[in-house]
Amino acid sequence: MAIDSAGEQKNGAKVVQWGVNNSLNQRWLLTQNADSSWNIINLASWKALDFTGASKADGIEMVLWTANRDENQRWEIEEQGDGSHKISNLASGKVLDGGSGAENGTILVQNGWSRNEGQRWILELS
Repeated sequence: MAIDSAGEQKNGAKVVQWGVNNSLNQRWLLTQNADSSWNIINLASWKALDFTGASKADGIEMVLWTANRDENQRWEIEEQGDGSHKISNLASGKVLDGGSGAENGTILVQNGWSRNEGQRWILELS
């Protein structure tokens, strides 16, 4: 599964997981900030991976939002021993999570790090 913008362009649109198809919806530009965190920008919409309200609660849904480099749009990316990556939000300390759903269209959320497969991401250069 891939992180996907679902073809949306508007602020607040949900970010989902979808079977890999190499479309622009699934391509993301990572730009590094001075504090070593990353902004993750979707190439189809030019919107940032974000969540509303800067909440620290589990289960908050990921959305697209105009890039502003606020902490809720800053992510720490840490390689794991198996080659996958843990993607943690700077504002909440929570990780990007695909949950237990393996269906196209499952909305991505933030959750505490549990080391499960839904929280491990493979980054590929293209």
